[in-house]
Amino acid sequence: MSKDRLEAFSDGVIAILITIMVLELRTPHGTTWAALREDLPVLLAYVLSFVYIGIYWNNHHDRVRAFRLTSIHPHALAGGGYDPPTLLAALAP
Repeated sequence: MSKDRLEAFSDGVIAILITIMVLELRTPHGTTWAALREDLPVLLAYVLSFVYIGIYWNNHHDRVRAFRLTSIHPHALAGGGYDPPTLLAALAP
């Protein structure tokens, strides 16, 4: 698998995560700040989650760019890509 395909796949997964997160947001019951204040905890949780996923996405792209080879070990795609044995297997010739 090429690095470009891996990056495109991870971009798609992250886009789906953000879409699922935004589905949980509800419209306020009124048009005043008081109505928005009732939904503020959910809105803040969304913003913090969005920032966290954005940081994860950026770090993921940096790690993919650091790979020397275009052959990625299958275990790295299954979520275990950041532990040292998997990284060594992914970078091994």
